Amino acid sequence: MNYQEFKDKANKNEILIGIEPAIARKFFTDTGHSIIKEKINEPLYLERFIVKLFFYLQFLTLLAVLILSIFALKWYSIIAIPIIILLFSILVGKASMGNQKIGGAILILLVFFILAYIFKDHGIYMMAWLILVPLPYFFARLTYKFATILLRLISLRNEKVYDLLINNGITIKEE
Repeated sequence: MNYQEFKDKANKNEILIGIEPAIARKFFTDTGHSIIKEKINEPLYLERFIVKLFFYLQFLTLLAVLILSIFALKWYSIIAIPIIILLFSILVGKASMGNQKIGGAILILLVFFILAYIFKDHGIYMMAWLILVPLPYFFARLTYKFATILLRLISLRNEKVYDLLINNGITIKEE
């Protein structure tokens, strides 16, 4: 399918455009700005900023959770920190697979916010820890969600992006 046909069918909702989440994330975070601008003749400053912001926030919030674990959980942090790192690794790995639904991540976030409210009598460290625990996963989900949405939109407006990804990252399904 050529680009014009791709664009026309997409605008008429005759096709579903799938973007591989891992490729989309790498496109925005691992590819240098000058290389992107050279290959597609478009700077993508805002798009790259958004995806990179969420990408880095997942690691910053993970670090904050690990440090806050020491204050909130005291000696139990010896057990909690390895578990948090393991769960983070598993969940972030799953965040890059399949359809990028955000509802589950929001639900987890709300549950932990409610837990923070319930445990407010256990001190500010415990409340802050409970609020921060789901954020690394939430930001990982946002990274992949925004990367796929933005790359899909860019592929519809920039033929060079379409040409780069048609055999490696974009899947098209006729409805």
